[in-house]
Amino acid sequence: LSKSINILNRGYNNMSKKSSKCLKFLKNVSENTYKSYLHAIRKYEKYHNLSMENLVKEALDEQSANTPTHKLSIIDRLEDYQEYLINQDLVHGTINAYMTRIKSVYYKNRVSIPYIEPLNPKRTKRRDYIEYSDILTKEEIKKCLPHMRLPAQARALTIIQGGLSNEECEHLTLTNFLNDTFKYHKCTDPVEALNWLADENHPIIWVAKLIRVKTGKPYYAVIGAEAVNMIAKAKLYEKELPKNHNKFPEKLLGMSKDRFTRTCQSTNNKVGLGLVADCSKFRSHNLRRFHATYIKGSALTYEENSRLSNNQIDELQGRGKTS
Repeated sequence: LSKSINILNRGYNNMSKKSSKCLKFLKNVSENTYKSYLHAIRKYEKYHNLSMENLVKEALDEQSANTPTHKLSIIDRLEDYQEYLINQDLVHGTINAYMTRIKSVYYKNRVSIPYIEPLNPKRTKRRDYIEYSDILTKEEIKKCLPHMRLPAQARALTIIQGGLSNEECEHLTLTNFLNDTFKYHKCTDPVEALNWLADENHPIIWVAKLIRVKTGKPYYAVIGAEAVNMIAKAKLYEKELPKNHNKFPEKLLGMSKDRFTRTCQSTNNKVGLGLVADCSKFRSHNLRRFHATYIKGSALTYEENSRLSNNQIDELQGRGKTS
């Protein structure tokens, strides 16, 4: 919560500070949900050139004055804003997400919203389909990785070989990494352990315990030897950085998810891979798709000519819910 509040105070200077009073209902949500609401509100405020607090106050004043429905400002504001989003060439789901968040702010501040015509999908842009040919190939990945620094390469290989999401990479720790692989390196000193794991002559597969952020589902991520080697090299590299005072940060993959996203986009532009469905082809989610596609294509088999089912792949990537 404190981290989310800091984001509100530091990261959104363009938004009226008074808007925070309208967001008290968000105190128990996740950081990502908090940021998504702030982003939607900032766009809504910018369009109307008013703070969210003033917009809510306007609606409450009209509600208290029993203003007739056909004269309510909130209807015009929401319909005009929806039209603006349509003209921004956004897809149907994105527009609905923005509108839902803005309506939620009104609802949670005791504003009754009259009926508004639902968004017609035919008026919005259709999201491009992802085809098999749009999925990254091994050759394309090999071209991209040398353009990235060690921490980014480690994160990319963890997603490629373990099927983790960019978000779940945030929850890997150095302690778990060393403890889970202790039976192989048998070193009590972290530097010795990492040097052993960084040696390509020691191909170790790391089975990491994780909880999927989106669903709360516990699962095991099977992270391949190349990724383990690269993670160890990246941690040794981090220790040499002056800002770390010769210490290892506890977070295993030091690069943040946002910085990794920007790095992927920059790498995609350097290599010239182009776009897939309006997004960079080389990005974290496509690396995860590569993992699922590769193991589906028989990289992992239990017996000759066998294939993993979609359900088994979902289990390996921590998808689905569990009692």
